[in-house]
Amino acid sequence: MKLEWNRTALIIVFSMVTLALGSFAYGQLYVMTPLKEQTEVVANTVDDQKALLVAYPPDEALLKEKKTEYDATQPFLPEGEKVNNDVVALEKAAGKSNVKVTSFARSTEPEAIEGMDPRYRASVYEVTLTSASPDNMINLLEELTTMERVWNIQAFHFEKDTQEAYSGSFSVTFYSHDATE
Repeated sequence: MKLEWNRTALIIVFSMVTLALGSFAYGQLYVMTPLKEQTEVVANTVDDQKALLVAYPPDEALLKEKKTEYDATQPFLPEGEKVNNDVVALEKAAGKSNVKVTSFARSTEPEAIEGMDPRYRASVYEVTLTSASPDNMINLLEELTTMERVWNIQAFHFEKDTQEAYSGSFSVTFYSHDATE
């Protein structure tokens, strides 16, 4: 069988070659170029991470040190509010100081501390007490300020209710951090 080269055969061959070249150009422009760019970005990220690993090699001792530092801050700057522990500590200290805690209420929701990382939060609570002597209430406040947990007492006042009873209240700010942000 002999192939005759006529005008129709040449048009068909030319069309096939043009279609093959067009497909190749389209693939290079719209398929391969974005893949190459994405590959370069991933390769650069991997190179950066390798450079970080060389500059700062993982160290088990360093990790243990950071965990120890974190655990050391936990009592005075806990993750989350954990106010229940503070109420228990207040009740224990009040019992030692002969003071009765009549109420413990949140005044403000936890808010970000101005000028600090937004993970660090402060909440204000109002505490109301009664006692036979104002000295007992002052002793309670002094004991609270010596605890590991930060009791930032902003205002304290008391008044005489009866001959043997005094009532007082104070505002306290608790600080915490939110590790989820």
